[in-house]
Amino acid sequence: MTIFLDENSRFALKSSYTSLTPHFSNFSFYISVKISKLGHLFFIFILIALKVLILCSLALQS
Repeated sequence: MTIFLDENSRFALKSSYTSLTPHFSNFSFYISVKISKLGHLFFIFILIALKVLILCSLALQS
């Protein structure tokens, strides 16, 4: 199925796409920042859990 566009509709599509694109890039940037912050928290949580496990094993051995 081919859609033939005249110049006006092609320009309208192009302009609407370019007006939407910055929103999409900002949104994806926002999501990646959120994910990196969550990953940072997750990493800290894993470190704390490891410290607790080590302390518990040391307390059990003594």
